[in-house]
Amino acid sequence: MLKNQKQTYYTDYKAPISGVALFKYDKNFNISVDQLDDIDSKMLDSIENNFISIDKKDHKVSQDDVVLRLIDLNQVYICIFQDKNKEIFKEGQDVKVVVNDSEIDAKVEKIYDKKSEDVVAIKIMEQNAIIYNTRVQEFGIIYRKIQGFKIPIESVVEKNKKLGVYVIDEENKMPKFVNIGEDYYKDAKYYYVDYNKNKESLNLYDRILLYPNFINKNIKVSR
Repeated sequence: MLKNQKQTYYTDYKAPISGVALFKYDKNFNISVDQLDDIDSKMLDSIENNFISIDKKDHKVSQDDVVLRLIDLNQVYICIFQDKNKEIFKEGQDVKVVVNDSEIDAKVEKIYDKKSEDVVAIKIMEQNAIIYNTRVQEFGIIYRKIQGFKIPIESVVEKNKKLGVYVIDEENKMPKFVNIGEDYYKDAKYYYVDYNKNKESLNLYDRILLYPNFINKNIKVSR
């Protein structure tokens, strides 16, 4: 009798994969891994966060109801698009995805070459609930992490009792003096400046003049 009762009220379902069970599902949009090659910027721009919470209390479940969503940990991707010929990412490159100040390990799995853009598929390499319940999210990608500057001694000069370098002002192409700050280490050949502690001084994209003693301040500098 108990066996018959179980068959009446319960149905056993077995998933083909193992993973994380989540009680949210996306009603309007779903992309599988074998569709990554078809993604373009228009498709990405059309995606919305359409997750619906599954009510687990006081809810009679029928056979066609969604009762949970199973996430395959080995098949979670972030897709972004970039302009052609940017060459920022390379296949197989290790990166970090930053969401809400949390860094998530990831890898550039594939770069799809489209007519007017490149679509970059980034594979998530660790468990993260934020990613599982997100379709659209603003995030940062760390693809090259710079700890500091290595500046030749001959490029550093003293002005107004402060050590600094001359960099090219990108607006008027003229040299300007920039303080290197107080957090640095010096050896016989170089100054090592901690970028994270001197962000108000040197910029990552500054072009430093290697031989400032030969500056003619009336001559603009071009690439």
